[in-house]
Amino acid sequence: MLKSIRNSILILFIFLLSFGTVFVKASETNDSSKIFFVATHNYDYIYKLLDLVNEERAKVGANPLVMDEDLLNAALQRSAEISLYGNHIRPDGSMCNTVSDKLFGENIAKGQITPERVMKSWMGSPGHRSNILNKDFTTIGIGHIIVSGKTSWVQCFGIEEPKEVVRRSDTIEKYYTIEILNKYIIDIRFVNKAPIELKVGGKGDKGLWYDMGIGYLIIDGKNAKWSSSNTNIATVDQTGMVTGVSCGETTINATIGDKTASIRVIVSYDDVNEDDWYYNSVIYCATNKIIYGTSNTTFSPNKNLTRGNLVTLLWRMEGSPKISGEQKFSDVKQDAYYYEAIKWAEKNKVVNGYDDGKFRPNNNITREQLATILKNYADYNKKDTSKRADLNKFIDNKGISSYAKDGVSWAVATKVMSGKENGTRVDPSGNASRAEAAAMIANYCNYIGK
Repeated sequence: MLKSIRNSILILFIFLLSFGTVFVKASETNDSSKIFFVATHNYDYIYKLLDLVNEERAKVGANPLVMDEDLLNAALQRSAEISLYGNHIRPDGSMCNTVSDKLFGENIAKGQITPERVMKSWMGSPGHRSNILNKDFTTIGIGHIIVSGKTSWVQCFGIEEPKEVVRRSDTIEKYYTIEILNKYIIDIRFVNKAPIELKVGGKGDKGLWYDMGIGYLIIDGKNAKWSSSNTNIATVDQTGMVTGVSCGETTINATIGDKTASIRVIVSYDDVNEDDWYYNSVIYCATNKIIYGTSNTTFSPNKNLTRGNLVTLLWRMEGSPKISGEQKFSDVKQDAYYYEAIKWAEKNKVVNGYDDGKFRPNNNITREQLATILKNYADYNKKDTSKRADLNKFIDNKGISSYAKDGVSWAVATKVMSGKENGTRVDPSGNASRAEAAAMIANYCNYIGK
């Protein structure tokens, strides 16, 4: 008899798009993940829904259902489960009737705020209505749950003698741990795609969305598995808190089950801010180990760059090659940090030096010198350097040295160099700051290529 009744029960469901706040922790197995969260149960709503059910049953001459303690507990458990995975299949892959031997029918719903609304939804659905009015049912358990302000409902129907429970009207919080198969996890993603931007030594995090197919859950990151693609730039702990280590850009990854979400992390110096015109260039050069800071926390963007500094940067971009033989400049000492770089640059015609046989490595480099050396560097790398710009558009074009006109024209034409003061001045003899050098080198890499 019980078997025939069980086989005849219609188990249907209705759901609305929902969201929730949960904490997700990777399971010890490779096939599932454990989700633990705090939920709210409103017993006043639970018993109001029981009254509404019995009002409808009275209209068709069915006996009132009695709240059964075991079915009530099963319904509360199922409400927690469907708040994460809205299906009659449980998150662990088993059928809903495995939650209790007393369960012979189930209605589920998501999104309706009040007992009246969910009852109206169920009574408007033939299958749900059939369960509610089924005269073979004698007992019921009702689950109402709120997870991060979003509501789920469950009705569990039974046919056995009730284990009665005292009616109550309070609201409680309860902790749940739900195991969910990874195949039911569609995706995870960060709340938005904007990168996490930090200063060196600064900390920050980013919320996660957990896509369950019927809506998104806001994931507390502290129980995902976290990793950094470059711990020299930023680290991340297992709560999802990111710490900036050094200037540059890296990627932070959050993994739940077999799904991974990634987000960019940009770490900047204390004296380099997001609204600075050179911000992206400094980050690029730091990430690619082209230009380092003057300390771990400062870049000194307005400090002038020397000729020895520039050649060292280009040499570093080439992988710091060792060149045999001697270099020709009389003022470049063998124990200087730039010795190998200048030897490489001189041998490969990246630099020429002055007519008196000196290089003057400690002199500030001018903008026209920087443009000229970058063009020579492009020639060394066999890049196309045929483009030229009309320099007459700059009001100070007559100040460009004759040897530098070719390099400046090429640099302007290829967007390696841009003018100052709304593009009206090229400032050829002005000293190139570290910020300007970072910008021109970043432009070179982006427009010309390494």
